[in-house]
Amino acid sequence: MTVFSVLCNSSPRVPADKFDFTAPRYYFMSVGYRVFNPDIYSTVKLKERPRAMSEADSDVRWKQRFANYKKAHGQFKKAAVFFDEKSGCGTEGDIAMEALIKCFELTYELAWQTMKDYVSYAGHPQALQGSRDSIRAALQLDLIQNGQLWVDMISDRNRAVHTYDENRAAALSRRIADLYRGEFEAFEEKMDSLL
Repeated sequence: MTVFSVLCNSSPRVPADKFDFTAPRYYFMSVGYRVFNPDIYSTVKLKERPRAMSEADSDVRWKQRFANYKKAHGQFKKAAVFFDEKSGCGTEGDIAMEALIKCFELTYELAWQTMKDYVSYAGHPQALQGSRDSIRAALQLDLIQNGQLWVDMISDRNRAVHTYDENRAAALSRRIADLYRGEFEAFEEKMDSLL
């Protein structure tokens, strides 16, 4: 039985073009039978198509995203300091490691999305599909300097989401603290200069 036949309480053998849609129908719920009125459902408004982003919206968009990036980066810096202090201290070290990895994930996501929004604001008609395209475009606009390190962040970000092994997580958190801290800082300084 199809969903259509269940909702309309019709036999699956009745063709849709011969079905009377104006008569009240019954459909089954866990409580019992309820009346199905097609007029009610025809008045439900569908979501409007998203309008094209104007230049003013684009200007505000990257600035708002960058403000969120700065907040996330502030939390990332705190987590990095906490990780440096507590690394190798048993339970507190594990918590510091997890906090650093989660803050890295959020900061990275906001960084590449800020890049994407700024590139579209700057008037580059590139179709940016994801983080790789955004990083490539940001490198061309000199928003970032070390493109290879940002590309490495993509794979580390993907690993961070699916890391369940303690040794891998420890190596990843050490890499985050040693390599990516400076890149996030340089990106924030560059974007601040563009405000």
